[in-house]
Amino acid sequence: LLHLPFRFAIMLFLLLVIAVLGLSLWTSGWKRSRALETMRGSVQGDWFFGITLTAAVLLILLQAFASAWLSCPNADDSFYVSLINTTLDSKAMFSFDPGTGNPEFAMTPQYACQTWEVLQAVWAKLFAIQPAALAHTVLPFVLIVISYCSYASLARLLVPGRYVPAFLVLLSVFHVMGGVTVYSQGSFLLLRMWQGKAVFLHILMPFLWASMLCHLKDSRANRHIVAILLASIAGTALH
Repeated sequence: LLHLPFRFAIMLFLLLVIAVLGLSLWTSGWKRSRALETMRGSVQGDWFFGITLTAAVLLILLQAFASAWLSCPNADDSFYVSLINTTLDSKAMFSFDPGTGNPEFAMTPQYACQTWEVLQAVWAKLFAIQPAALAHTVLPFVLIVISYCSYASLARLLVPGRYVPAFLVLLSVFHVMGGVTVYSQGSFLLLRMWQGKAVFLHILMPFLWASMLCHLKDSRANRHIVAILLASIAGTALH
């Protein structure tokens, strides 16, 4: 099953998009979030909220632009970006080790189901973007913005609404100053955000924590169970 043609991944991606959109509409019922409305009402006319929100937006956009503009290739490119390329150009997925480019070398078993790279190959095909440009320019900008949205969804459950932007400002400073090692949170966010493990750390984990906290506060809401299930499946796929 791992050696299916790439067109199978494209069809599966489109079906999953339709399914997730359907689940989202079913669980939300086209209604606005009551928590968002409550927060909006509590911060209206609050100068502290306005200043910190402006600072948070500017810092997030600065990080996103810097990561996209000042791309930092590393040794992982020789495998992961090559895997995107071989997925696009080969007759079957995972048919050989992309690090060598030699069909005589079989794929290492632990990397025989890299679904995140296959998803990037789907995006590269659908939007006609070169894999290296997608990984180092397009995805870092988009994913960094999404990651802070995920952190904001967690922050609104931990601090009062007027302090959510301040939380994001402090988190931004922590990330910007956290590049002391390749294993730090800041390094994963700003230098390696296109990799599956960084997506798991900075998007799925905050979202999963937020969904679990929401479920603990209101266990009768089925939409939280759906969110937890989808996040868990996505986390498994990002391995």
